[in-house]
Amino acid sequence: MARDLGIVPISINDRQFDTLISEGRVKWAVNLNRKLLFIPEFVNGQEIYHTVLSQGEPILAAGLADIVGNNGEYLLLWLSNYSGHYQPTATSLEFAKTVFQEMGINISYADLEIIN
Repeated sequence: MARDLGIVPISINDRQFDTLISEGRVKWAVNLNRKLLFIPEFVNGQEIYHTVLSQGEPILAAGLADIVGNNGEYLLLWLSNYSGHYQPTATSLEFAKTVFQEMGINISYADLEIIN
């Protein structure tokens, strides 16, 4: 389904990142290589699943996020560990905060939501 909709995971360094975050909440995952990847939560009313981010492979962390900004200046407003497929832990959310910060996203004002 995601392929039919033209959805491919992107990173913060991709030029499409600014457009993606301007369209609303995103799904994110950190793969086994510590690469932070993003996709839209919904496209044309259809939910895009976290497994698109990793092609079903294991991940280190996953969830949802609200990010604002552009041109390399980004602010994380909200971060959760919600993923129906991966069911990440609260610990993985703390790990994800570190990865977001390492990628240059300001996490100073982020609200965290742990989903059990």
